[in-house]
Amino acid sequence: MNLNNIFSPIKFFLMLFICLASLSAQESTEVIKTNRDVWISSYKGETDCNMGATTKMKLKIYHEVALLDFDLTSLKGKSIKEAWLYLKPVGKAVLGLNGGSDVKWLSVSTVSHGWVEGKCSSGYGTDTVGHGATFNESSYKKKNWGWPGAKLWDVTLGNGNTIRQNGQLIPDGKFIKFKLNKKIMGALISGSSHGILLMDGNTSPKVNSFFGTRESGANGPYLKVITTKAKAGNVNAAKRLSVKPAPRFATTDFGAIEISVTVPERAYAYKIMINGKPVDRWQIPFAGEPGTKQKFNIIDLPANKKVTVTLSVVDTFGEESKSSKHKVEVSSVLKVPALPGSDFNPNKGGPITAGSIKVWACPEISKVDPTTGNVLFEEKGQLFKSSNGIWDGKDKKIYLSAAKGETISFQTIVEGQFQDGKVQVSEFIGPGKFDVSHIRYWKNWYVDKYSEYALPSDGTLSCPEKNNKITNQKNQAMTIDIHVSQNTKAGLYQGRVLVNVGKEEVTIPLTIKVYNVSIPDEVHFNPELNTYGGGPGSVGSKVYRESRVLAHYLRCNLNAVPYSQSGNLTSLAPAVDTAGHVKSWTNFDKAYEGLLEGRWFKDNPRPNSKIPTMYLPFCEGWPLKFRKFYHPGKNVSLSNKLKHDQLAKPIEKAMGEDYKKAFKNCVSEFYNHFKEKGWNETVFQFYLNNKPGKGSSIWTLDEPVTYLDFKALNFWGELFKAGINDPDVYSKSWVKNYYAKGLVNLRRNKPTFMYRGDISRYYVQGDLCDGIMNFMYANNGMFKYPRIMNQIVKNAPTVLYTYGTCNNVNRNSWESAAWCTKAFLRNCDGVLPWQTIKNQDALVKGHVEGLIVVNRSGSIKIGDKEYGSAIASFRVHALRRGAQNNELFRLLEINKGWTRSQIALLVSQKLKLMSTFKQRFSDEASAVTFKGLNSNDFIKLKEGVLKLLTK
Repeated sequence: MNLNNIFSPIKFFLMLFICLASLSAQESTEVIKTNRDVWISSYKGETDCNMGATTKMKLKIYHEVALLDFDLTSLKGKSIKEAWLYLKPVGKAVLGLNGGSDVKWLSVSTVSHGWVEGKCSSGYGTDTVGHGATFNESSYKKKNWGWPGAKLWDVTLGNGNTIRQNGQLIPDGKFIKFKLNKKIMGALISGSSHGILLMDGNTSPKVNSFFGTRESGANGPYLKVITTKAKAGNVNAAKRLSVKPAPRFATTDFGAIEISVTVPERAYAYKIMINGKPVDRWQIPFAGEPGTKQKFNIIDLPANKKVTVTLSVVDTFGEESKSSKHKVEVSSVLKVPALPGSDFNPNKGGPITAGSIKVWACPEISKVDPTTGNVLFEEKGQLFKSSNGIWDGKDKKIYLSAAKGETISFQTIVEGQFQDGKVQVSEFIGPGKFDVSHIRYWKNWYVDKYSEYALPSDGTLSCPEKNNKITNQKNQAMTIDIHVSQNTKAGLYQGRVLVNVGKEEVTIPLTIKVYNVSIPDEVHFNPELNTYGGGPGSVGSKVYRESRVLAHYLRCNLNAVPYSQSGNLTSLAPAVDTAGHVKSWTNFDKAYEGLLEGRWFKDNPRPNSKIPTMYLPFCEGWPLKFRKFYHPGKNVSLSNKLKHDQLAKPIEKAMGEDYKKAFKNCVSEFYNHFKEKGWNETVFQFYLNNKPGKGSSIWTLDEPVTYLDFKALNFWGELFKAGINDPDVYSKSWVKNYYAKGLVNLRRNKPTFMYRGDISRYYVQGDLCDGIMNFMYANNGMFKYPRIMNQIVKNAPTVLYTYGTCNNVNRNSWESAAWCTKAFLRNCDGVLPWQTIKNQDALVKGHVEGLIVVNRSGSIKIGDKEYGSAIASFRVHALRRGAQNNELFRLLEINKGWTRSQIALLVSQKLKLMSTFKQRFSDEASAVTFKGLNSNDFIKLKEGVLKLLTK
């Protein structure tokens, strides 16, 4: 008998015990208490408050958050096996179903700017002693959050080169705990973060969740970390480091540099110093993949100064490489040439007088008071009769500049008492043929004293206009559109405006200077007129068609959400079976072919240009009702959102596989059918609009609030992404080419389906939707967060629009043009007034949302005249003006290599675009308002840009 065989099991278990003991000896558990913490509020009226010495801290969605920090010196050089953050719920919860807390989901973020804890021990106090951190400042009255105007959001939650982790809190005795991942721990140990931010991911504005702070003693937060001894060697220094000026990232006050480095093995983060001073973390990205080249910019540096850049590499153990040095001269500040002046320098004079009438001209969309003749809202508006940006009152002539492909416009004002006068534009004489087939006349219709609606006209006008019923009316305006075709030769064209009133005839010389610049027929900046209910009218009806043809004429796009808050369709879609397969396309194709193939627009300028965007019918309730397939867990109520969000399984686990498969099937069949039809020049959008408590959705899918809302958005976005199987549209290169070339010139030979989100809390979104949401609409508050928005556009990547409303009827319509301009300069490729359709009573009462007035049952009748089923506000004309200007700005980008920052500096030579954004309630799609806008400045700006483009 072999004794070795007998004892082999004993030997095996003995060796196993020795190995386990050895591993156990290498492992150690460390408990590390927070060494500073602060509760901060972003809620209005509390943004300068500090709660750095209170015994508790509140987490309430994005309204109230906490910053914690730990001394992790003892963890350097060690490998992290596990790390748990422990929090102690204190105070009374609403439901308390998660270890005594209502917070089940937590967002944790690194912090890329230093902060001061503060000494304010009372709730919502002002810390004039300790100067602790607030939402507005990292140290009250002493230091900002990285640059003037920066807020806490700029340096947290995936913004400003931070790392974000989202997950569930788990009860553990009297505490609840959160497992921190190695990326967060690596940032803390390597000194690449100033602690962490905590944000509630699932409750609501009505729920207050409190936790103990370090001042509370035993109830304070702490880390429990299991470590093993690391066996790593020295960290390699940066490879192929180069530094050069970066003038494209300069500002009017500061220069910039670009750093390029090949990422070495084990690199996790960089430490950078300039002239011996540490560069703030928000400027420094975490290291990329080893062996790749990584480029990034350091901004806000003194311009034209020679500096020494020192860079070292840090790993997740906190070990640091030898530093590399490089000397460089910082770029100059941002510069652009002076805007060239106009060829037209109007002389002062007055209107043309002929018998009892007076005639003069003024710029499009300016509001001429029908009782006084003064231009409202513009500086020296009472002098526009004498001269203005298009009218020479001395020589009695009109001058307009134009690009090819542009629709130019102006107003002829006729003063006096008359009936059935006539305004007409003659043929033009110039260096080539000037097509006059697309001259259109619009009689100005007034709401009170404000020029508001454009009534289609043959040029006939009266004063007073009996149907408009303006008390003491003394003048009537006629707006004239002239479309300059793409094949028009550049040069000066001479024509005439003819005004006939009774026996009186007035002839006004009209000069149009056409520049050798072409605005493309395809829309690259899209004023999207949003509405609901899939209309107006049913698909293909008179009002449905005429409203879209009118919007297209005005270089806008009418887009209607095709379902309701109930999740039911309100527009035509093909019937589908329970597996998501389309039964028949016949009715759908018949209804939409004319729109999507452009046949409806054959009589418009740009007849071959398709609509730029259109909603798809997909939502959480179509093609299948999700609630039938959603199983969040036993006894989880769908009617109690707070309870649901504390108990429900994650959405991807709760949703049935049959639903997922059917949704992807249907998306795929739509995509393939559109490909067969050749509908390749429109972006088709999947958009989730619904909110809880209104019928269908359990989550806030439109303007999401919590992490769970974003998680739900991402769930459907991933299903959509799998269904279309078109990875190109999620890449940075494709999004860039889409802007540079447009769908027509991309020649994809397949449809473009994109996932759209309407986001009012972009600062909370951070990097959550990167790689999923590639078409983003942000409210006008985005103008306060330019660096966050720039980062989202770049990293998501995404096409960006902004949404809100146009100016009110009793304000300057140039504000809507300025809205377009400001949006473009802030990286947007479109604007969206959120609701644009109103019934005929808006013609009398006016309405901020009445951009298109419709009659769903026939033509709009005023007196004895019919005007079709849809009439546009001059605010839509203003959107066209803004969009056409932006097309010229885009040409500076594409053809001249300008950045939008440079264009903004150029625009600032004429327009002051300081704006105000106020909301009466959360999520109101408010307008941005401007002061001091003047039509003359817009006119000079446009011609100056035309001249720059011809150089």
